[in-house]
Amino acid sequence: MEKKLRILVANDDGIDAPGLRALVKRLSLDHDVYVCAPDGERSSMSHAVTYWRLNNEAQRREVPGAKEAWAVHGTPADCVFYGLSLFWKNKIDVVISGINKGENLNADVLYSGTVGAAAEGLMLGVPSMAVSLCSFTSDDFAPTADIAVKLLPKYMQDEKRSSYVCSINVPAIPYEKIKGIRVTQFDHFKSYTNKSIDMIHQDGRILLHCQQDPPTYPQAPLEDGDRNVVEQGYVSVTPIGTDMVTHDILHDLYLWNDFSL
Repeated sequence: MEKKLRILVANDDGIDAPGLRALVKRLSLDHDVYVCAPDGERSSMSHAVTYWRLNNEAQRREVPGAKEAWAVHGTPADCVFYGLSLFWKNKIDVVISGINKGENLNADVLYSGTVGAAAEGLMLGVPSMAVSLCSFTSDDFAPTADIAVKLLPKYMQDEKRSSYVCSINVPAIPYEKIKGIRVTQFDHFKSYTNKSIDMIHQDGRILLHCQQDPPTYPQAPLEDGDRNVVEQGYVSVTPIGTDMVTHDILHDLYLWNDFSL
């Protein structure tokens, strides 16, 4: 039997989101689960934090399966910070953020509050996973929750687990049709075409409204890219680090050190 873990669950869809509820329900069968999540949707908040400048309100909530749960008027990363630094200080073994409704592939991770929450856990020294269902319409989170539970021991057995977020993206197909697991890199970035509409009010204010068209992919997918793997019916597992330096460029830029201003 695997070791019972103390798990902090967070997300960016809010504490009432069905993805979070499904994840907590499944994890609680084998582990002790604690929840600290936003009191409403905070999608696309990335790694934004407000805990250093705002007095964020928190309320106890009931989440079936959770030992304790708090809803916070803050960002996803705020919630992980409070959970690890205040509510359950030094008591959490792993952070799991999700289950997100919608994919978090390639460029999505730069916007994702789901990944941002997991990254906050990693920066605070706790191994962290981000789990996403690759559909904005499906409400069947059970297969994704089962996969997260199956992959959790693999991640926790990795000696390098505290150096990367384990980002899991699950295709929105029946469990029995999932072909397996593939470790992936980021595929080519999406191309977003946005139409911006300016609406001028009589008092001089301008309301900026952005109408977004579906994204396109200008380049062919990589064979081991996250998007391609999910489209082929596999679960994508991508290790995401917090070091955003492009090390292959770094050496070339050392020549800039000799530049005279």
